[in-house]
Amino acid sequence: IINCPLHGNCFIECLGEHSCQNTVIDASSSEGSLDLICGSMGDENDGDENCHSVIVYGSTNTNKLNTSDDDTRSFNVLCSDNHRSCMAAQFHCSVHSQCSIACNGFESCSYADVIGTSLDSMQVYCNDDRSCFHSQIHAVT
Repeated sequence: IINCPLHGNCFIECLGEHSCQNTVIDASSSEGSLDLICGSMGDENDGDENCHSVIVYGSTNTNKLNTSDDDTRSFNVLCSDNHRSCMAAQFHCSVHSQCSIACNGFESCSYADVIGTSLDSMQVYCNDDRSCFHSQIHAVT
């Protein structure tokens, strides 16, 4: 399990084959942004299934990041060009921030579950063959 900090941002890179497979990333108490990159270190086959079956919990914290009106908290996931990089993953978007998930490889987010945010925007990009095959994407209302 990776617990993100309460104050500040959480940046995680999973760059090798199976590097974060079955990992739980918990940012549920965080006041900052969460960025997860599931990719490779250059070799096209380097990062296959690097975030396979990962479970990511975005923030449910209702505190503002700062006192200004510019609360730039975000939840960003990049499932790179590698095969099945985020296959069977579960993404629980942060409640009070934008949510962006990019599935850029063959079957990169196939069989994934995305639970959207209730108070901000959500974008899911399915940018390759079968990249979101059999996935479930739920916008929370």
